[in-house]
Amino acid sequence: MRDLVIVLPTYNEEASIQETLEEYISEFPEATFIVVDNNSSDLTSENAKKALRRHDFLLFEEEQGKGAAMRTGLSLLNANIYLVADADLTYPAADARRVVERLRSERLDMVIGDRLSSGAYAAQNKRFGHSLGNALLTSVISLFLKRRYCDVLSGLRAFGAPFLHSTTIRASGFQVETELNISAAYLNAKVVEVPIQYGERPDGSESKLNTMSDGIRILYAALIGGLQVRPMTFFSVIALMLALLSAIGGGVVLAEFLDTQEMRRTGLATLSASFGVLSALSLFAGLIMSVIGQAVRDLRISRMHELKRKWLDT
Repeated sequence: MRDLVIVLPTYNEEASIQETLEEYISEFPEATFIVVDNNSSDLTSENAKKALRRHDFLLFEEEQGKGAAMRTGLSLLNANIYLVADADLTYPAADARRVVERLRSERLDMVIGDRLSSGAYAAQNKRFGHSLGNALLTSVISLFLKRRYCDVLSGLRAFGAPFLHSTTIRASGFQVETELNISAAYLNAKVVEVPIQYGERPDGSESKLNTMSDGIRILYAALIGGLQVRPMTFFSVIALMLALLSAIGGGVVLAEFLDTQEMRRTGLATLSASFGVLSALSLFAGLIMSVIGQAVRDLRISRMHELKRKWLDT
């Protein structure tokens, strides 16, 4: 059982991987490092080998995507604490140490490096769409999960073993950070965000995130996650919208009938009635999912607490 495992998912980071490893190894000489090369077409692996030590690992993941690379790295070894960071020199190792020590000292479930509160991300990020999208998604996800987050897309995160072993990483792409936040809300996990700095990428290193396509995938993941965590709220909103449509259409039909004593708009009447039925079905669907889902959720939360009690004894 290792005390600390650091996972660095990488894709075409030949310009930064060696320096990133040297900085992190200097800060965390006690840690075991796992570099996961995600189909790089450059010298990422060769440069990583120059810095890795005999007890560290270099893995290869053929399924493309940051989530797939993280899943491979995090599943290799048992440890008390796991740290995930990007291999592009943007997350200072000194800040990563503060993230780890905050999780260790308070026995938290997840600690996130918050790039936004200090303004560091806005100062370094050259793509306006990234900053705007991050702020928008952070607000939307916080609203869905009823948890206030400052930086839901941060790539610097530390996890306690009980939380990580209670979480299933399904996403293969950049939705993985959103999935982890959703999982934390689902498990009622203790999450803290620590303000950090955000460095500038070296020449030759570029962001792999596409503002539009990846942003849509992340938003979709947030919607599905919100449905999982709060199904009654989700279906209640749908039911309310359908009920309003039913009331508007039914009101038009009723007003015309009272005025003319004739049912002229039978199509609208049928549509309004259908909306009413769908509204009631949405409420029942939310209720059923809440009852069944809560039983499963309680079991998973209990399992995490059981693992955490053992973790606290170590």
